[in-house]
Amino acid sequence: MKRLICMLLAALLICPAMAETVQDQALAFIQNAGIEADAVTRIENEIMVNLKNGGTASLWLPGDFDRYDLSWRFEGASDADVALYLDHALSLLAVLEEKIPSASESRARNYAVIVSNNLLDMERLGDQGLRVLLNQLSAHDDSDLNSLRARLASRLLGALDNSPVDPKEGLAWYDALKLSVQDELPMVDASVYESDPLLAAASQLMIACEEERRAAYSWPQVDGAKSRNVVAINAAKVVETQEHATIWGVMYSAQYALYDGVRLRLVSGWIPHLRIEMQRVNGEWTLDEVIFAEDGTRNAPSILAFCDNDKSLQRAVMALEYPDMGAHVQAWLAAIGYPNVMLD
Repeated sequence: MKRLICMLLAALLICPAMAETVQDQALAFIQNAGIEADAVTRIENEIMVNLKNGGTASLWLPGDFDRYDLSWRFEGASDADVALYLDHALSLLAVLEEKIPSASESRARNYAVIVSNNLLDMERLGDQGLRVLLNQLSAHDDSDLNSLRARLASRLLGALDNSPVDPKEGLAWYDALKLSVQDELPMVDASVYESDPLLAAASQLMIACEEERRAAYSWPQVDGAKSRNVVAINAAKVVETQEHATIWGVMYSAQYALYDGVRLRLVSGWIPHLRIEMQRVNGEWTLDEVIFAEDGTRNAPSILAFCDNDKSLQRAVMALEYPDMGAHVQAWLAAIGYPNVMLD
């Protein structure tokens, strides 16, 4: 009995210390990032940290505490605190990723999983994290461009942007973010590069549609206020009446920014097969509906669906050449007074 009582007393003494140690480590991580915080509390497997600049940070404990293997959430935190967190976390992950080549196979695999999990957690910062990250990257100097930390950040940026950014090729993002736009371009008028009036009208409507789509999906806009969307459409079939038009084809949508009046850089773009429904209202074409190809090998099932199960039309749509965006962009640039711009 005496031995049992001693064991119980030891357990009571050890448990609070262990809990305190974990809380201290969590607070130390936040404070090491330069974030002012206090009032650490633990609720089951979650540690809550109050941030002095406003908001809270919570750490979910998956098991043994490790300074790399963390799962943080921030609610109501200031941009400054989120920036400090990103800076510190990316630095730790860069150190960890640098260890992978010389680590044993099992340890390297564990390191890679930790890096991946932490990048996923950073994604959960959402629009605020993306905005802060873009601001951080724009301030990096040339020495940062070759760092592991830069590559990790580019991977995070790619995930937030829902577009693939290979860790070995992510430096292109940094190069684009470092530049500042010197020339604000006018809005695109598709009529200057589309000889077909109906396709010009459709392209103009899809330019506006793409602006809305990008805004809805919170894609990162490199110099977004000054970059411009350009749309080109190749049609497999057009049915036009006095009041209605349908276009089956493929669209090249791209966003460009102009640097120093001499270099036009592609910011983002995609090339979907689609069906466009238009209505003429008071003599002007309006967009009624757009159906994008979505699934299957080369989007075949969804293309067949928006071709109303007409297999010959489906094959015609799938066989279309992609629009020559370069020619459309150069025609537009020449029309607005930039005939000698280099296209990146």
